[in-house]
Amino acid sequence: MPRALVDTSVLFAAADTRDSERGDGLAILRGVTTGRNYPRQ
Repeated sequence: MPRALVDTSVLFAAADTRDSERGDGLAILRGVTTGRNYPRQ
């Protein structure tokens, strides 16, 4: 079973609607849960 390690800053960014990095945090979490590629910068 594949595993991913996600830093808490990603979790906080995805959860906080006022955070400017929310979109990136959500994209990373969606990539982890769907098994798709992570966003590249």
